[in-house]
Amino acid sequence: PAARDRPHAALRFAHAETVIPLTAIMQLFADGEPLRAAWSPARIAARRWRNSIVAPLATNIALLRYECAGPDGAEHPFVELQHNELVYPIPGCGGRRLCPLDRVLR
Repeated sequence: PAARDRPHAALRFAHAETVIPLTAIMQLFADGEPLRAAWSPARIAARRWRNSIVAPLATNIALLRYECAGPDGAEHPFVELQHNELVYPIPGCGGRRLCPLDRVLR
């Protein structure tokens, strides 16, 4: 088969000390406001950023690239974000599952 038809992967492996800052920079589990000392335990428990979710043992982040045909019939690259094998919308991409590659790079 042609080179573009063969599966291809570029894999990078890192420790939690790399994955956690990347997750924070991407604002993947960003809460609406900073944590406050005066919050109740229930309010703290409702936060999206929880270490047990963000970086459990063997945590991983995958950016998958897809070539999808557009309305013009041409192939266009899109990116999907997965965190621990669950799909998340890419922040800054309007809540969509697939985001155009050029928008991700911006």
